[in-house]
Amino acid sequence: MRAVLLAALALWANLTPAHAELGLDSVRNQLVTHDFAALEQDFAAAHVKARDSGDSSLLRQINGTLFFTVNDARLGQLRNWQAAYPASPYAATALAWTQYRRGFAQRGTNFPQDVAPQSMIAYRLAMDEAEHLAQIALTAGLDYRPVLDLSLLLDRAGHGPLPAYALLAQSQKLGPDYRSLYLGLLAHEPNWGGSVEQMMSLCDKYADAIPDYDRELCQHEVLFWVSDVPALMESLDTITATRRPRAIDPTLRFAYTTEWAWQNRPEALDELKRLMTASLDCETDFYRFQNEIFAIWSNYADGAAIASDITRQYFRVTKDCLKDSPQDPNLLASIIGFAYGAEVPEPELSQARAMAEAAWQESLKLGETLPATWKAGRQIARNRMVDGAKGWWDYPAMERYYRNEIAYSANNMRVLHEYRSHLNFLRVEGARLDPSSAEAKLLARDGVTQALLACRIWRAKRLYDVACDQQWGKDECSRVISADNAREAEFLANGPLCPWERFAPVDALLEAPLPASEFVSASQ
Repeated sequence: MRAVLLAALALWANLTPAHAELGLDSVRNQLVTHDFAALEQDFAAAHVKARDSGDSSLLRQINGTLFFTVNDARLGQLRNWQAAYPASPYAATALAWTQYRRGFAQRGTNFPQDVAPQSMIAYRLAMDEAEHLAQIALTAGLDYRPVLDLSLLLDRAGHGPLPAYALLAQSQKLGPDYRSLYLGLLAHEPNWGGSVEQMMSLCDKYADAIPDYDRELCQHEVLFWVSDVPALMESLDTITATRRPRAIDPTLRFAYTTEWAWQNRPEALDELKRLMTASLDCETDFYRFQNEIFAIWSNYADGAAIASDITRQYFRVTKDCLKDSPQDPNLLASIIGFAYGAEVPEPELSQARAMAEAAWQESLKLGETLPATWKAGRQIARNRMVDGAKGWWDYPAMERYYRNEIAYSANNMRVLHEYRSHLNFLRVEGARLDPSSAEAKLLARDGVTQALLACRIWRAKRLYDVACDQQWGKDECSRVISADNAREAEFLANGPLCPWERFAPVDALLEAPLPASEFVSASQ
């Protein structure tokens, strides 16, 4: 059956009228114009070419750039393609990649107990559909690497259409391949139900056959993923004594910004620029990036110029990624970070601030139930000017964003801690304001008094205490508690009584989230 399918694909590619070679722009245009016949033909031809050459990099690029996205318009286009060709492995794989990405975009990255029920339902529905679509594509044949890649990721998330070891074995039968081994290792990580022993056994079985790779490099990557820093650095010293293959680039980046940062290595800044620039893509984590940039600023005397160059490049990459994935919460976090949370040079800083509001409005289309969405909106709002005062003095606005962030985080203690800190800031600093200042007038306009703040703090404190009681790791909870301001306890002990906030059932203190429609800009 497999031979018949491959022969048919080859015949189709050779006999149908010629189209432009598969490319990002051509696929975008064909989706927009609903030229699904051309899509099928071009993907089939690219599939045959990849099978014959052993190189699936173009197909992986197309699926990763155009389909591993959060884009309502493209989702509709892919559904139409799949409806037109329900047995097509290419349409099924494309839509499956999109549903996989959307599932995680709706779920976020928090632990399950910190995820809103609506988000978990949306996540499971998206992943179930992705698994079903991957099964359709696998039924058509087992030599299309983009669906094998996706299926390995689905297995890691508990939705694999086949076990990871079988998927990896099938992919390696098509030819030794680093990308599929990498995904196979991820599927066997300890945090995802696997073990270090399983990962090492995959290194033993497959790594030496892969060009420019071997068992030593594979085992080194395992040490990186499981964060065994002493063993990792020892392995790095051994490898770099004779070579510097690309497989150790993530460890080198880690070393130059941590363990090696104080060793005055002459090549450090040039290497950091190479390593960080090469790693930038649509999945780059902004907060990790920011920490690395801070390490460059802090530890290298001439690091400022390099840090600015890398930041500019990251901003350009993020802008390009938004074109295909406009509702992506990771990209929104990056734009907000550029706008308000990082040392960003001009003109990129002004551009990021101009983009932030539009990016946040886009995020509401999918991320309404994500606490990160409301944190991002709050970050934008607190930096607006309101009647001559900074937005963090705008009590009603901040309350609205915190309300949704708290509700959709399932009353997460860290979110509640931030909220308490905000209320205490208004309480302490508000009492010190000159009554004629813009900030004092704004608080007076909104009726923000010490009594009001006291009762809101009591409510937040009680919710926080319950969250702490339910926290898995009491040490972590204690660490956050230790940051509380002792003056808060003194204020509550001697301040307004607030009997309802102090003694009402905790469930009565919960506030339902506001609908996203109340936050949609009139320009949208």
